[in-house]
Amino acid sequence: MSQGEQHAATWLEVAVTTSAEAVDAISEILMQLEAGGVVIDDPRLLARRAAEIGPELIDEPDIVAAKRLYIKDALNGGKPDDRHNDAPVVVRAYLPGSLGDYDWQALQEQVRGLHAVGLDPGPALVTTGVVSEEDWADAWKRFYTIQRIGRSIVIVPSWLEYDPMPGDVVVQLDPGMAFGTGTHPSTRLCLAALEDFVKPGCSVLDIGTGSGILAIAAAKLGAMVTAIDIDAGAVAIAAENAAANQVEEKIVTATGTLSCVPPEQKYDLIVANIVADAIIDMSPAVVRHLYPASRFVAAGIVNNRLPEVDAAWQRAGLTVRDSRRLDEWICLVGSL
Repeated sequence: MSQGEQHAATWLEVAVTTSAEAVDAISEILMQLEAGGVVIDDPRLLARRAAEIGPELIDEPDIVAAKRLYIKDALNGGKPDDRHNDAPVVVRAYLPGSLGDYDWQALQEQVRGLHAVGLDPGPALVTTGVVSEEDWADAWKRFYTIQRIGRSIVIVPSWLEYDPMPGDVVVQLDPGMAFGTGTHPSTRLCLAALEDFVKPGCSVLDIGTGSGILAIAAAKLGAMVTAIDIDAGAVAIAAENAAANQVEEKIVTATGTLSCVPPEQKYDLIVANIVADAIIDMSPAVVRHLYPASRFVAAGIVNNRLPEVDAAWQRAGLTVRDSRRLDEWICLVGSL
């Protein structure tokens, strides 16, 4: 083994095969294991992506039969019908350390125990493995392509070339081991909301920045951005992506949570593309960082968690001004 191979960075991958209704709960469970974020492998999302980028995605070896049904429907120009609504979803997280550092049996029991709170965890299958950063990058590159989102935002993988059209807001991105590529419905919803609400010169706080995709888009739309994440590795990647997009002077990155933001600091817009439980927990604190005319854009909310988020916002003094949906995912826009 060469010296380079000996020092190659590796991560633990834990994958939970579950139902669509349990995605948010599973995501929160994995976040409690100190995952920097989650990747949600949803057949409905794959169907739409297959229709966008072509049938080559079908050749991916990890696409199971249930996903093929969705992709076949999408490529035929139709929409998946109700007989596919119970297709499993895979929620993946990447963790530091070694396999022996975690109690996988306890995790399996926690997933199966979602029945006790009224959620069907579906197959409730937990699998683990080891993945290198190189394998992660190669996996993304096989199906991650140029995407146009909203009226003018274009997400361009760093290894592809793109000739911008007049008015395009181009975000060049290399996600590395961070989360946020623009393919997930919640990210797309956030980007479209930023396009509507970010004004030149405004201040934006991006909570859970991941790859920096939302922070960079906001900066290119004219904002001054503070981007935070609990994962120091993600913060480093976000800073690298900001530099690659030549907006590093408009984005301040930091490792931490909302509690690290000075209590007197307020923003014209706060965006959080995370999970419902985190949005619920942070809502009272978010209010302290908003002006009367500010907006709070929150995504990563699945349909069945909307009532809880809405109730938390009402308790915190937030009013929902706009609600956007894509597949089973919701993005809320609120204000004081």
